[in-house]
Amino acid sequence: SLHTRRLSSANWKRLCSIDLSQPSKQNETTMAAPSPTSSFEVDLSAWLAPYQGMGRLNRLYYVIKNCTEPLRSQALVLILAELKTTRNTRFYKDIIEEFRDLSQSLVDPTWISETERSTNVALSRLDQRIQEFTAASVSTASASHTSSSELIPLLFEMGDYHLQRGDTTSAEKYYSRIRQLEPSEAQHQEVSLKLWQTFFASRVFGEATFPILTSLRAPETELDMESASSTERGAKGLMPGDGSELVKPPLSKLLVDGKVLVCFGLGYLHARKFELAALQFLQVPYELGDSFNEVVTASDIACFGALCALATFSRAQLKVALLENEGFQLLLSHQPLLKEAIDAYMTARYAIALRSLRIVTELYHVDLFLGPHLCTLLALIRNNAVVNFFVPYSSISLDTMAQALDDNVQDLIQRLLSLIRDGRLSARVDSQHRILQRYQVAERQRTYEECLNVGRQHEESTHALLTRVNARLEHLQVGQQSRSREREFESVELQPGRHRRL
Repeated sequence: SLHTRRLSSANWKRLCSIDLSQPSKQNETTMAAPSPTSSFEVDLSAWLAPYQGMGRLNRLYYVIKNCTEPLRSQALVLILAELKTTRNTRFYKDIIEEFRDLSQSLVDPTWISETERSTNVALSRLDQRIQEFTAASVSTASASHTSSSELIPLLFEMGDYHLQRGDTTSAEKYYSRIRQLEPSEAQHQEVSLKLWQTFFASRVFGEATFPILTSLRAPETELDMESASSTERGAKGLMPGDGSELVKPPLSKLLVDGKVLVCFGLGYLHARKFELAALQFLQVPYELGDSFNEVVTASDIACFGALCALATFSRAQLKVALLENEGFQLLLSHQPLLKEAIDAYMTARYAIALRSLRIVTELYHVDLFLGPHLCTLLALIRNNAVVNFFVPYSSISLDTMAQALDDNVQDLIQRLLSLIRDGRLSARVDSQHRILQRYQVAERQRTYEECLNVGRQHEESTHALLTRVNARLEHLQVGQQSRSREREFESVELQPGRHRRL
């Protein structure tokens, strides 16, 4: 049913086991610092086609900062040409100053002066209108709600102008002023997302942006994992197809909720909290589509959510999160090869899955959100594949294992040793015979030890109980005892001979 977009409460209960209170392991920075990306063939124009606005500019800036030639020079030419179609002279001048050695022949001082002149004229007119309206509203007696509803559109326009010219501080000032004027629910949602975009324009999209969007976050989104661990919520959960589907929210609410989930997911991804990032992306409604393409596209959401889930979830959790999540399955339709990779992974065809993931993620090495974490995520996914592949075996040839995992033997050995050191594999590597041998556990001895331990615990608890009963029969006590409990004890009739048997 297309009406059930998010995982049901019962399914979330099966997906839980993630600690929301874990602190971030990475300090908040404007942009994570990855290792420089190697040069490879990318058609930047085709790659940027689905994006708009700051989504294009920030991606080009990331390529310039982290890629090598000739990709770096191509991105510089594109970003300067792109900026000349906007009012963002501040970003234009910052790039020229930062990459002076590459951009000297590309500078257009005439465009800078003309754009700044026209923008300043427009800003002066807007500022004058705001001042006139404010003065007029103060002089009138009924200036409360009516004046606010007429002033808010002017403040929006002023904030948008400053955001377009790259002055995020001034834009944030006008957007914050709107919040103080008791805007409508739709205006409150819009201004909160605008404030987030001021951070994004400054290339800050970590957990520092969360307070801005907290008021827009749906209560069930905040309590997903808490409700998942509650027996009562799980018992009341609505399973898809049982005739009790949730009522479909309005499209406007779906779009706002989707954008908020994306923003939270990007913040967790930036902080390397991949489990929490996956939980956000997996709940994004399919209706969002590419309507948030100034930040991400539907293909990006599908890729981010799938990679974070494959890297951190168990197989049982993946079954619920990816295969049984109808909304996310629709998002995966934008990435058919990624969907095939997930199906191959869940059916233990790891070589096909890992090869497909390499193809799908090739371009994401230059993505400003996923690029800094892509190698880490792919390594985590490969480690999970190694552990899952070895589960049914007591020993296996390293050559067979390397072929099944699309790896070479030497890299596989290093990966196995790392997993053994981390305690994820209880095995040893026999380099001479080129096999991986699971440590044999003496099942008979372990069963005897468990039985003896259970008997010992039962004996200790029985002895403590008998000691307590005999002490009560002899009216022995430590400290003072309430008279009510003494009367209760005295009222009990003991059968003859029981004390002697004890």
